[in-house]
Amino acid sequence: MLKLSLHKRLVQHDLYKNLPKTIESLNNLIPRIEKDIAALEAYATASIFEYRGVKYDLSDPVQLKDAVKALPKSTWGLKAGDTFGTFNGMTMILAEQNSWSSLFSSKDLAIVLQGNAAHRIDGNPITNGRRMLELSQRIISIIPKSLDEKKEKLRSNEMALTAATELVNESFEQEELLMQLKEEYAEITRSLAA
Repeated sequence: MLKLSLHKRLVQHDLYKNLPKTIESLNNLIPRIEKDIAALEAYATASIFEYRGVKYDLSDPVQLKDAVKALPKSTWGLKAGDTFGTFNGMTMILAEQNSWSSLFSSKDLAIVLQGNAAHRIDGNPITNGRRMLELSQRIISIIPKSLDEKKEKLRSNEMALTAATELVNESFEQEELLMQLKEEYAEITRSLAA
């Protein structure tokens, strides 16, 4: 009975707290990602990087080279929260991530593109300006896939909410059977003790 009542409490916790919170979060996030995708359509032919008031068309090899020269040669001295202009209209911000190459608790820097939502790829540390641009382009390319994943996660959570609602609303037959057997066992124990 303990397992069943614990299971029922976990289902109720998901039903009343976890699932609604996740669904609400996804319902807020998905339209913001859709707005970012719509804004990125203006950059379908060429990525534009703006840094310190200068715009670079990254489809032009000369401007790409100039953009790389303008950016820092290394990440030494950079910290989470530093911004580096815009990439296709989205603000480029440095963020921390756990280091994959260190046994100690060191942090690597990652790039985040901030539009209506924040977009990033973890596990890919930046080491210099060229890497910032490469990762920014990769982030841009995976935003549609990220949107599809969020929509699928929303559908899954909505289905789980429906299933949890049905499960909590129906009585647990096994739990009722266990209660009945427990009462019979108590009755037998009392009669043997008498």
